[in-house]
Amino acid sequence: MKAKSTLSAEESRPTPATPAGDGRNPRLVAAVLGLGLLAIAGLIWLQREHRAHRNAPGRDQIVMENQAADKGRSKSKSAATPAYEPKLQDRAITGEQKARFVRTLHNAPHGTVTIAAFKGDRETYLYAAKIASILSDAGYASSDPPVSLLPATETPQNPPVLLFVSSQAPIPRHALAIKDALDLIGIRCEFSYRETPGHPGDLQIGVYPNP
Repeated sequence: MKAKSTLSAEESRPTPATPAGDGRNPRLVAAVLGLGLLAIAGLIWLQREHRAHRNAPGRDQIVMENQAADKGRSKSKSAATPAYEPKLQDRAITGEQKARFVRTLHNAPHGTVTIAAFKGDRETYLYAAKIASILSDAGYASSDPPVSLLPATETPQNPPVLLFVSSQAPIPRHALAIKDALDLIGIRCEFSYRETPGHPGDLQIGVYPNP
């Protein structure tokens, strides 16, 4: 009787289900993994875009860089010596003349001076560039380019280098100082009020070849 009761109890126990895997849906797992990878890729892309945007130059910076590049190209082009035929033997300004000129104008009044040479005369152009250089060393502001060109039709015999000062009367103190300093180092020059294209009414300091 006891054995029968034991058998009945064992038969009444539920049979455990056979496990069919770990109970996870493979498609769901794949979808979750895919979304995770997409999220990681998106974060990486956003970080790269943020760094690129932060390091990229702004509009103002780009404009400034373009203007600087254009100015550099313009200066390089204007600095080229025109292929003019020489009319005079090239004049020179010695180191001693330059030093004395700069020293003389050290405490003198300063102002803006426009330097010009006539088209078609290589020697005058080169000499004008030398005068522009010593004026710059003495602290005088000049135009850009340092030497402007006047129409060739106005070229006189033995053309001068012309220094223009935007004033008529009285003669500006810095113009007087420049003329005196040029005279002191043996460079012949004189004041003039001749009408010149592009410089109506300007005071001129004409630098002429020595006789």
